[in-house]
Amino acid sequence: SLMNAQEAELPSLFGSLLPVALPVVLIGSASIVEAFELATYLGVFSGVFMVLGNKLMAMTLATAAAVIVLMRQTSMSKEVMSSKLNHALETAGVIILITAAGGAFGAMIKLAGIGDAIAGLSTALGLSHILLGWMMAALMKTAQGSGTVSMITTTGMMASVIGDGSNLAYHPVYV
Repeated sequence: SLMNAQEAELPSLFGSLLPVALPVVLIGSASIVEAFELATYLGVFSGVFMVLGNKLMAMTLATAAAVIVLMRQTSMSKEVMSSKLNHALETAGVIILITAAGGAFGAMIKLAGIGDAIAGLSTALGLSHILLGWMMAALMKTAQGSGTVSMITTTGMMASVIGDGSNLAYHPVYV
């Protein structure tokens, strides 16, 4: 493994820094082109900077660079690397799906006006927003079973309850 490798077996400094520096350089370049309005001077190349500097594109390219460096350093075949990447992407896909579902559910509850009803109820009962958030998360967890979805859904509902947080005696992040 790379953790126990001798110095000669490790990637070069360039290979080590490439996956980290590449998105910084690409996103930074696009930001500079946009901030200083260099599109008129760069012509077609400004579009290239903007596409490559898109955060998703930059991170995809950095991931590809990291995979290439790993394959070269470990002499891993494409089949083995594909198997390892498939396993990692399956796990990440489930996490992304659960997170997206929780966010969508929270948005639907917010649009349905449930947040306003909860805000009115908490005001009438004199409940602390922190306690209310905890109770809603516990109720959501009990109702549908996923802690992640209940957390994300409750966050969406509590955001509609507290608004911008200016009326709170504490920072909104605690809710």
